[in-house]
Amino acid sequence: MASRRWALLVTGLFAACARDWDSIEFVAEGATGGAAGGGGSAAVDGSAGGAGGGGAGGSAGAGGSAGAGGSAGAGGSSGSGGAGGVMGGAGGQGGAGSFGGGSGGTGGSAPKCVVKRVDAGAAHTCAIIAPAGGSGDALHCWGSNSNQQLGIGSVAKSVATPSKVSLPGAPTLVASGASHTCASVGGKEVFCWGSNYDGQVGAATAPTTVSTPVPTSKPLVATALAAGAQHTCAAASGLIYCWGSRLYGQVGDGILGGPSATSPVPASQIFPGGVLVAGIGHTCRLDGGGMQCWGAGQYGQLGDGGINHQPKAVSTQAVWGGVPPTNADAGGAHTCAVAGGLVYCWGSNSSGQSDPKLVGGMVLSPTVVMKGTKVALGTSHSCVLDPGQSVICWGDNAHYQLGKSALSSVFTSAIAVTAGANHTCAIKSDDTLWCWGANESGQLGRGVAGSDDAVPAQVTFTCP
Repeated sequence: MASRRWALLVTGLFAACARDWDSIEFVAEGATGGAAGGGGSAAVDGSAGGAGGGGAGGSAGAGGSAGAGGSAGAGGSSGSGGAGGVMGGAGGQGGAGSFGGGSGGTGGSAPKCVVKRVDAGAAHTCAIIAPAGGSGDALHCWGSNSNQQLGIGSVAKSVATPSKVSLPGAPTLVASGASHTCASVGGKEVFCWGSNYDGQVGAATAPTTVSTPVPTSKPLVATALAAGAQHTCAAASGLIYCWGSRLYGQVGDGILGGPSATSPVPASQIFPGGVLVAGIGHTCRLDGGGMQCWGAGQYGQLGDGGINHQPKAVSTQAVWGGVPPTNADAGGAHTCAVAGGLVYCWGSNSSGQSDPKLVGGMVLSPTVVMKGTKVALGTSHSCVLDPGQSVICWGDNAHYQLGKSALSSVFTSAIAVTAGANHTCAIKSDDTLWCWGANESGQLGRGVAGSDDAVPAQVTFTCP
């Protein structure tokens, strides 16, 4: 595939990114590209009404009280009912609660889904789920489908309800980009779908839009997977392979601005293990001893102290005092890492996403923001999982992606967090998923697209 000509110049692209990834359109020669790229909580699963007990006698029960999620009825001929689920649990034959089963007689419990992994793209979200205590992992995606990035074969521009992606095996990893998605399947191959204008799907003969999952041209047994705006990278067989746009050198094979890589090519480095992350136009990896980045660098997001694009990996300034970073993420044009229990950030600071103490400009050296264990970055916002399992965010809050306010706890009891362009999701300690922020494409998974929301709400699934 010939390399695309992007309509936005480098400076204009990343200035727009700092405002909203979803507002950026990449125009191919004769075709419109996808929006610029994704970055990427849990909630209590709604329990169903329990089995009715022995008959309590008397007249029929009064039914679940509205709004209480199905309080137990007053007893009935079929027995006193179990409580209905908060979000659609199946009750028995009693009155209906406000969101599902009311008190009932013999209603059984619906299976509880657990969320194993989640990754947010620009305006879509994907999660690997499974029945609690069982097997049968499945991938569900929801939100924007403007470039078929949900992989469900639908031509709908958006789908606000989690929908199962048909894969030839169990998913083990998922990475959501701007308008494409990839998953490692069965621990044997990587499948991708969605926008392919720059070859980011990795299948050399695939069309510019791929509606259902296809394998990459080179089979990859991936141990890590990351998707940027128009590129994808995977760690496999001790190497890093990347494909897609080379505009900023984000493929990492030493080529800056050349033709897109439509099939996986080895980046110029080994990958002994660790973390692999991708931003709009840059990629970073941790290997247990340090951190290296490559690709777009005009806002200092590579952390090498410069503002140049780098088609080969450069080492991030080692400011962590000899303690290697253990977690990282890449956002629109900024990067954060966790080392020694501290969160360091650098790159674009247009909304205070790299240094909330000083909004504007660029941060060229990794700068301590706060304590934390994990980070997640969007276009112009950053979130951290703090030592107390609270999610705290800072930066742009135009779509309530930080919650109600910056640098305050928006969610508690979290074990993982991911950020899209303008929305955020977290997995709770009970393995449920909650999301908040922008919802114009239904990326919050609430069954309807619409208004932004600062309050986290649970995403519900149909278990495999």
